[in-house]
Amino acid sequence: LPTRNPGPEGDPATLTAMDAATLAALEFDRVRTLIHPFMRTPGGRRALERLEPLTDEPEIAARKAGAGESIRHHLDGGRLGPGATDDPDPVIERLAPLGAVLDPIEIARLTGVIQAADSLRQDLAPLRDHYPRIWRIASAIPDLRGATRPSEGLISADGRLEDHASVDLGNLRRRIASL
Repeated sequence: LPTRNPGPEGDPATLTAMDAATLAALEFDRVRTLIHPFMRTPGGRRALERLEPLTDEPEIAARKAGAGESIRHHLDGGRLGPGATDDPDPVIERLAPLGAVLDPIEIARLTGVIQAADSLRQDLAPLRDHYPRIWRIASAIPDLRGATRPSEGLISADGRLEDHASVDLGNLRRRIASL
């Protein structure tokens, strides 16, 4: 696995490989196995698969401080993350070609992920001074409420347009039901 180690000139940006024996001695595969049950999202599981040991002391110290802050937040009764959410990556990949069209279920799922992220950022905003490292990450979540508000509550989880999505749709469905 690639890690950053000082190079021949002491250059910290020189990329070297951590050998398999070192990884085995660190039992790094066991660390991943222990963490895996706590990964509630597909993105979290993918990040865990990419996780590599660090050798840069300032980065290790920063990560330890972040972990300590997260533990303190948890012990204070906080909850990080939206829980289990749909994986947005396949839907986002489908959006890559200009003019791509999503089906209603994909729109509902993507909207749910966006709303969960918005909610997380909003919940953490009042705590920014108490948990600055967590807030630094959460503040990078863009505010997309304006993008999700127009479709909020109009598409059911199974992708069906709700009767109240439009006046005409509601009237049409009531007329069909009365036949």
